[in-house]
Amino acid sequence: MANRSVETEHDAVSRRSNQGGMILDLMFKRPLRWLRMLVEELHWSFFFGVIVVYGVSQGLGKGLSKVSTQYYFKDEQMIKCS
Repeated sequence: MANRSVETEHDAVSRRSNQGGMILDLMFKRPLRWLRMLVEELHWSFFFGVIVVYGVSQGLGKGLSKVSTQYYFKDEQMIKCS
């Protein structure tokens, strides 16, 4: 009986360590594998071009949002806009 409990403890520990590897796989390895597959299937320049265009559009959107928000609040407070 004592030998059996040692085996089950070992199984439980190995299952827990396997779950940690599974989480690591889900969070890091699979997305990286997917991105590597995209780069292999599409040309690397297309992949990075999409990332650059997305980054520029996000930057412009954030900048315009900030300017329009400042303008709106200055208008509400009756402050002369510069």
